[in-house]
Amino acid sequence: MKKFFIWPVLAIVYAGAIFYGSSIPAPDLPPVVGMISDKILHVMENAGFAFLLHQTFSRQPRWYAISQNAILLAVFIAMVYGATDEFHQSFVPGRSTELNDWIADTVGAVVGVVFSLVATAFMRKRSSRQQAQ
Repeated sequence: MKKFFIWPVLAIVYAGAIFYGSSIPAPDLPPVVGMISDKILHVMENAGFAFLLHQTFSRQPRWYAISQNAILLAVFIAMVYGATDEFHQSFVPGRSTELNDWIADTVGAVVGVVFSLVATAFMRKRSSRQQAQ
């Protein structure tokens, strides 16, 4: 049961970090942010969030419907959070709301879930090999 609880905590902390980063006015952003395309940053940011969400939902021990729909839930929640993040940025000095940023967030959500599926399959295969020995 302890392993299950780490994933939602990480997802919530990660969402908080996204909110915090989105609250930084443009002039105060770290210089490294300007060196990387903001679309790449959106993809990476939301991929991490969707990965954590998928891990949370796919490991849901009590509600079968949640674990069976983990892919859809993770992508949907990451997409909605990306949209609210874009809206939030419209109130931050020097930041703006862009549809293309939300699209990058959505792509990141799909990438994160795919990575989560691959990582989970790898870990299961590795675990089964170790048990077979």
